[in-house]
Amino acid sequence: MNYGPLKVSVSSLFYVDDSELLLLGIGGHVELIDVKELKLLQRLPIFKDTTHTPHGFVQVPHKKGSEGCLKFLIFGGKFIRCILLDSKEKKITSCESDGYQFYDWILDVCVWKEDIYAITAHNEVIRLIRNNDETKEKTTKEVILKPDEKCILYSAKIVCESDTELVFLGGTVFRQVIVYAYSGSETVNVSHRLDGHEGVIFSIQYHKESNLICSTSDDRTARLWKVEKGTDHSGLSWNDCRIFPLHVLNNCHASRIFRCIFISKSQVITGGEDSALALWSTETGECQSTWKAHDGSPIWSLAYNKSSNQIITGGGDGSVKRFSCDLTRSLRLIDLNLEASDYPKLVALDKNNPPSILVLTWKGVLLEVDTSFEKAPKILLKDPELEKHAIMKRSLKFTYFATLNGKIKWLPHGSKEFFQENAMDGKILAFEVLDKSDKINLLVCGLNGLMKLYEHKEVSTLIHLYNFDLPQGKEQRIFSCCLKFQSHLLIGDRDGSLHVYSANEGRLLHTVPKVHSRQGIGFIETMNDDQSQFFTGGRDGKLTTFTFNSNCDVNAPQMSISQNLKVRCHFGFE
Repeated sequence: MNYGPLKVSVSSLFYVDDSELLLLGIGGHVELIDVKELKLLQRLPIFKDTTHTPHGFVQVPHKKGSEGCLKFLIFGGKFIRCILLDSKEKKITSCESDGYQFYDWILDVCVWKEDIYAITAHNEVIRLIRNNDETKEKTTKEVILKPDEKCILYSAKIVCESDTELVFLGGTVFRQVIVYAYSGSETVNVSHRLDGHEGVIFSIQYHKESNLICSTSDDRTARLWKVEKGTDHSGLSWNDCRIFPLHVLNNCHASRIFRCIFISKSQVITGGEDSALALWSTETGECQSTWKAHDGSPIWSLAYNKSSNQIITGGGDGSVKRFSCDLTRSLRLIDLNLEASDYPKLVALDKNNPPSILVLTWKGVLLEVDTSFEKAPKILLKDPELEKHAIMKRSLKFTYFATLNGKIKWLPHGSKEFFQENAMDGKILAFEVLDKSDKINLLVCGLNGLMKLYEHKEVSTLIHLYNFDLPQGKEQRIFSCCLKFQSHLLIGDRDGSLHVYSANEGRLLHTVPKVHSRQGIGFIETMNDDQSQFFTGGRDGKLTTFTFNSNCDVNAPQMSISQNLKVRCHFGFE
């Protein structure tokens, strides 16, 4: 999923459990995203001061609402605000008019014993006491903890592990993780100082089931710390427990690591300034997988969807992306049993029943691989003419191969017998199948822009229709894409120009120069069922739409070109 890009960073994410809803903090706004429908549902301003961005979401119990109504606290800068979300209606139903304003930067928030607790950058823990009556809600602020700690915090995490103890984890500018606990009656000092990082601490997370702390730092590493509280996990307070280093997670990030999130007791994910996303084993400390998420922009926020096993990232480019954490699927390897000097070169999907994968190797071996990956690959044939260079294309009935010596070979689906035709004197540099329900046409391009059009009439026969030429350009005269459109052939070249030919005789009718500059045209597709419009896409990152003039002579079609549009897909997939 790719949401954006916008001009501001995605500062926070929250995946709503048991739904396909995503809360997004961006700029001074909160956005509600339907992930399944890939649609923006709502966008609301959240703080009076628009320079304060939402840095986190906290879901809290909401007794007064109907079924499906969820309550969230949103904090950012010096503000906390409350919203109500109807997960069934997929709508934010209310937003407190004022919220709560503090005099210091808020690093984390929680709800404990029905009161709101916030930890600030200067080591203060503040409790919001909410006194409800029949007419209105009154709130008072009370500083309950101020440890004897002079260092400013860069990050913090509040752990609500029990009804008797509230735990505070802080990441300092002095490269330490500090730990202290609050039971509600006395002021406490820092009980643990976790040393090891060589830079400031940017984020801290705690996983209750595994009793693990994960911290990320300016030093390009993340560290795992084990919390040992006794055999029964309840006999010792956090102030009395033992915390020791477990693993150093390094060598996967080239820059600062900003965020981390546990996705299970055995896995944690980190995201950094280098756009990298890394999945780690908490048991071994080894990196299991990496992804590049935001094309050079830093990762500022992470969320995890347990039901789909997907990680969602928010970046400095204003986009949101998601990745599958299913390593059994993403890292599955297939042994093709090839010779040591051979390797896969071309791959195609056979959609017949049952479906299979066709693999052509460097040495001209054609393999059939079962999509269940439970059977050994099957060798269909071996052809020396398919060694080193070949082009593989598929139609509804055949698999085609174009060779260096000018031959077109084809294999009917389900057959092991090749048919072939000498289609070009010399190398075939480009080849395309124009597959329609009534007929199959083959377009072949050789040296010096020579093109030939064939019709695949019978199973074993290609009929040569005519020759025609690709106009001269600054780039090599090879077509990059083509489409049969009405009674015309639309051909894009490597110069970025579009050429219109008569499909009946190959006569050049019209040229639109430099549609996509010299980077070339990547594809041509129709826009509607009546085929009155089509569009081209280029490597310059633009789409251009075309419309045939219905009043003009078909032999000399006039084309109107719409305004070039920058590709800005609001949603896409990785």
